[in-house]
Amino acid sequence: FAGASKLAAAALAILTGKAIGEGIAAAREFQTELIKLNTLVGLQADQIDQYAESMKGLSTEVGQTPADLARAMFAITSGGARGAEAMSILEQASKASAVGLGDMTEIGRTATAALQAFGDTGLTAEKAIDVMLATVRAGNLEAEELAGSFGKVMGTASALGISFEDLGAFVATYTRLGVNARVATTSLNGTLNLLLRPTKEARQKMSELGIPVEHLRDVLRNDGL
Repeated sequence: FAGASKLAAAALAILTGKAIGEGIAAAREFQTELIKLNTLVGLQADQIDQYAESMKGLSTEVGQTPADLARAMFAITSGGARGAEAMSILEQASKASAVGLGDMTEIGRTATAALQAFGDTGLTAEKAIDVMLATVRAGNLEAEELAGSFGKVMGTASALGISFEDLGAFVATYTRLGVNARVATTSLNGTLNLLLRPTKEARQKMSELGIPVEHLRDVLRNDGL
């Protein structure tokens, strides 16, 4: 019994030491990511302190480390989100990642870009990520494909007055025909660019067919894709 007690004490000391070491390393990693928010993004110390406290609480809720949350916050704030909006995007992205939508940082980056492009239409972080989840459910694509592919077409779509919901519906429909999400958004972006900046020849040919560019733009803006 005495021998077993000594072994148990020794094992506990090793485990405790390991846990303390891992805790110190995790804290240092988190601090490094917070410093990047200041030096590379330009956030003020008081804002970073608020984010840090919120991220610690969120970490236990969603099962992500504070350092991983801080890395995702770097992508979100680099995309232009600030304050409560940035924290809302991070919270929604972390929850979406937890249910299988993909990498939290990529989800956050895409949601931020969506808000920058479609924010004036009333799009929120929660709604943007809901659309992404619905696109995966309705389409035939891997969740990891989606975040990177949406970014290819959002700017052009926004310029033509197309909604974020319509983009999701298009990608879902297109991928059900057996094409991946990147091909879907690349093809759509090419078509929309043609309507946004048509060549002289393209404008002439479309007029000959009785579908002038201006008419198609109106259809997209008023009736969607």
